[in-house]
Amino acid sequence: ARAALARRDASRILAVKALAKAPREVAKDAAAELVRVASDASAFDVAERAEASRGLGLMGDVGHRAAAEALGRIAPDTKDPVGVGALGGAQFHVVHTLIASLGPEPPSGATPTLRALSVVVPPAEPKPALALRLAYVRCAAAQALARGASDAEVLRKCDTEGGEPWESARLTALLLRPITPDRRAAFRALARSKHLRVRERAIEAIGLHPELRELGAELLAEALATKKAGLVATAAEVIHGHPDRALVLAASERRAALDPRAPPPGPNPAQELSADVAKALEAALAEKWPDDRFETRIALIEAAATVRHPRAKSAALAGCREPNVVLRERAGKALRSLGESSAACEGAPASPTPAAELGHELSAPAKVTMVIGGREVSLVLEPDLAPVTATRLAGLVRSGFYKGIVVHRVVPGFVAQLGDPDGDGYGGSGTPLRCETSPVPFERLHVGMALAGRDTGSSQFFVTLARTPHLDGEYTRVGHAEGPWEELVEGDVVEDARVVE
Repeated sequence: ARAALARRDASRILAVKALAKAPREVAKDAAAELVRVASDASAFDVAERAEASRGLGLMGDVGHRAAAEALGRIAPDTKDPVGVGALGGAQFHVVHTLIASLGPEPPSGATPTLRALSVVVPPAEPKPALALRLAYVRCAAAQALARGASDAEVLRKCDTEGGEPWESARLTALLLRPITPDRRAAFRALARSKHLRVRERAIEAIGLHPELRELGAELLAEALATKKAGLVATAAEVIHGHPDRALVLAASERRAALDPRAPPPGPNPAQELSADVAKALEAALAEKWPDDRFETRIALIEAAATVRHPRAKSAALAGCREPNVVLRERAGKALRSLGESSAACEGAPASPTPAAELGHELSAPAKVTMVIGGREVSLVLEPDLAPVTATRLAGLVRSGFYKGIVVHRVVPGFVAQLGDPDGDGYGGSGTPLRCETSPVPFERLHVGMALAGRDTGSSQFFVTLARTPHLDGEYTRVGHAEGPWEELVEGDVVEDARVVE
C-alpha cells in the first residue's frame, strides 16, 4: 500500500481504501499512513484525503484516535480568516469527514479542536455557501461534544434553531441513545421536521428503536399520508423490514384493561395493525405516483404484503403488469410471500413507452454550464454511447428543470448527485429513462445516471469524484464534467443551468 501511495495515478485512492481494511495486527501502522494522507494537501488530492478520513472511522478505537490526530493537524485557527475561508472549499469535506470519524465517544484529545470548531464564525458577512459549510462544521463538532445529549447547550447554539444543519446534528445525537420518554418530544418534533431529509432519517430510525412503541406507529402513519414520495417510501421500508413497528395494542386488550372483571394482562399482549397505518397505507397504494417513483411503488407493495393488508394482493398483481423489470420482480416476490404461485406474475407485462427522444437524438456533444452554490461547473453530454440519455438531460436543462434543485447527496471522494425536485433522492422528472450502459470505465469527473435498479433512471445524475471501478458497466455513463465539483456540499442549490448553444 505504501508503494501504491507513492504513485500519482487514479489507482492511488484504491490503496487508501485498502489501508482502512488492514488486519488488526497492522492497524496502527495503517492508521498512521491514513493520517499522513488526510493531512497532506500538497501530496494528495481532496478525494484521497476524504477517503483516508472516512477510512479512519472504520478502524475502531485505533482509527478514532488517529482521526483526532489528523483533525488537530488540519483544523484551521478559528481566528485566521484565510484558514476559516478555506472551509468554503474542498477542505470542508476533509474536516467534516474527520469529525464524523471520531466515533460516538470522541477521544479526549479531540476536545480542544472540537470546542474551537463548534463556535467557528467567518471574520465578515459570509457568502451563503460559506455560511452553510461553517454551520455544518459547527454542528458536527457540537454533536461530537454533546455525546448523545441532544439538548446540550453547545448543540443548541451551533446554528439557527430549526435549520437543517442544527436539526440534523440534534437528530444524530438523539439516536445515539435509547429514545426514553423524556426524549420522545424531541424525537417527535424531528420526525415532523420541515426538512425532508431530516424527517426521513427520523422515520428510518423507528426501525432501530422499538422503545418508541405506539409513537412509532403514529409517526409511520403520518409519513405514509404525506404524499411525499421519499417519505412514503421510507415509512413503507420500515414497515416491510420491521412490521412490529406498525402494530399497536389490540382492541380486545384495550377493552380488557378497562374491565375490572378481566384477568391481569399476560406477558405478551395481543397486537394488531394500527388502524391509522392501515388507512394511510391504503391511501398511498391508491395514489397515482409518477411513473419514475419506482422506489416508492415497490416499497408500498412490499409493506402491504408484509402486514397482509387487504389491498396487498391487488397491488402486487398490478405491479406484475408493469413494464419495468425491477418492479415486476419485486411484485412477484411479494405475491409469493402472500402464498400465491409464481404463475400469478407470469403474464405478459405492459410494453414500455418508447422514449420521446428516439429519432431526434443529439448529433454532437452538448455542453451544459451550471452555477451551483456560487460555483460554476459544467457537464459535457456525449451522445455516442448514451444518445437518449444525453438528449433527455439536454432537454431538461433547456426546460429549466434543474434551476432551484438542491444537491441532495455528496460522498466526498466518491460522487456528487442531484436532479430530484424534492431534494431527497427519491424523485425525478416524472418520466422513466431506460439504461444505456457501456463498457467505458467511470474515471474521475465522469457523469452517470442514478438508479434504483435496472431501467429506473429519470433526471438524477451523479459526477464521480475519483476512479470508481464498481460502477463500470452498471450505470449509464453520459459524459464528463468540468469544474470544482469536489467543492459542492449537500444543500447547495442550482442557481442557473443552461445548454451552451
